[in-house]
Amino acid sequence: MKLSRCLLYLIVFFFSAVFYCSADTYVAQNAAGASSGADCADAHPASWFNSSANWGTESGKISPGTTVHLCGTISTNLTVSGSGSSGSPVTVLFESGANLTQSGCGGPFISMSNLNYVTVDGGTNGTIQNSGCATTGTHGSSKGIVAQSCTNCEIRNLTIMNIYIHSGSNTEIDQTQSNCIVYSGDNFSIHDNTLHDAGWCLYLQGSGVNNRIYNNNLYNIDHGIIFTPSCCGATAGPIYIYNNHIHDYANWDNSSNGYHHDGIHCYTVPSPYPQSSGTPVQGAHMAGFWLYNNLFDGNVGGNATGHVFLEPGVQTDGTATPCMDSTSQLHIFGNVLIGNTANGNIDLGRDSAHPLTTPIDFFDNTVFGSSAANGREVVFENVKSANTKNNIVGGANKLWDGVPYANLDYNGYINCPPGTSFNCWPVSSGSNNFSTWLSQCACDANAVNSQANTGGVDQSTGTLAAGSVMIGVGTNLTNAVSGWPSEQQTALTTDRNGAARGDGNWDIGALSFGSTEPTPPPPTNLSGVPQ
Repeated sequence: MKLSRCLLYLIVFFFSAVFYCSADTYVAQNAAGASSGADCADAHPASWFNSSANWGTESGKISPGTTVHLCGTISTNLTVSGSGSSGSPVTVLFESGANLTQSGCGGPFISMSNLNYVTVDGGTNGTIQNSGCATTGTHGSSKGIVAQSCTNCEIRNLTIMNIYIHSGSNTEIDQTQSNCIVYSGDNFSIHDNTLHDAGWCLYLQGSGVNNRIYNNNLYNIDHGIIFTPSCCGATAGPIYIYNNHIHDYANWDNSSNGYHHDGIHCYTVPSPYPQSSGTPVQGAHMAGFWLYNNLFDGNVGGNATGHVFLEPGVQTDGTATPCMDSTSQLHIFGNVLIGNTANGNIDLGRDSAHPLTTPIDFFDNTVFGSSAANGREVVFENVKSANTKNNIVGGANKLWDGVPYANLDYNGYINCPPGTSFNCWPVSSGSNNFSTWLSQCACDANAVNSQANTGGVDQSTGTLAAGSVMIGVGTNLTNAVSGWPSEQQTALTTDRNGAARGDGNWDIGALSFGSTEPTPPPPTNLSGVPQ
């Protein structure tokens, strides 16, 4: 039996002391043994957890500091009815082998809205999953966890899978209502989770402060991470998205392109905006958008808009949903982005009447497609200033688009053969000539040009081979980012695999020489068969 953890709260009013004990307690689908909650053999039923009468500061109730252990297979949706406190969260912990499973399209499996200090921990192998919610099964909306207005909350070490398994070429459901996690609130963190087979997987609604999404593996999704801050100058962020692997959107392709895929998608709400009045509308003010050391790859399919799509201000239907206002702060570094997408692997579009005036930091990224015949690489629409250094780009049509060239230097270019019809270099002569482009842009004086080949860059992983022309020819950016927070300075000076960039000249690109990506397990669906 677990021992109780007793907490002492000193109440200044009346100078009295109040004692209560918060013990670990165990919950299963049905009552077991003595139904005391002492362990899995004597677990409370799920109905006990869902009764608000069992939440409070009295002995035997779920209170700040309580860890609720989930046991076995639970098919009942669980509702968290009380908050924790700083240093003493309410924790829902999956015991080994525990899972929340429902037939068809269910959920939300866990509801934890309008609360503070709640943690959901998957433990060693905790799982939330549907059984049979799929193109070939039941059609419907489903959500793994809903945590709206949850402040200082955390979701970690959990697998959320098969929320909806899409196959074929139809648009039989509203993919925006098929979610792994729907959440909002300040100081929210989502990390070390495996999330797959859902429509819009991680859906941040509202203007959260200090949100962190890191060390997650997301795949077989229409959208990986979506955030929709409030429009028209409302402050959002900072938001930190780092060390994630976001990949494989192709199973959401369909004949009508009804599901456009994005690894990350940002737009503001409400929509549509009053463009008919002639007054341009700005997006939210993003007080720090930090996107770094992520890997975007896999089979992106034929309906992908971009790995990163921060939505432009004016859509083709005349409405406007700009992601950010003109003074938002963006820092994008150390990312590997592989695959041909319709709007470019990174699309930073905005309302043309309010171009971003704050310089974007775009450092040490590796961005390329599979060939120069398809897609576009990098798109910075209506950006007035960008610090663009140490990036590898190539293998697609039009490598830069709408990029201010003044601070573009030390970049490496690969796999854009001269003498072809591909427009890698946007020069007035249309000759697709690297030298002509350099002379016209008066930029990138220290560029490394390997446009006829890959320059020793592995186009399936972004790693550098021995002898690569990208080794040791970049610029050291340590001093350039001295004003950044120390955490992000460290993240730039080491790549996504922890390899230090060194004190001398850096390697160009996201990965330093000798730094290799670990081989991830193959994506699986509900049946456990690799896809």
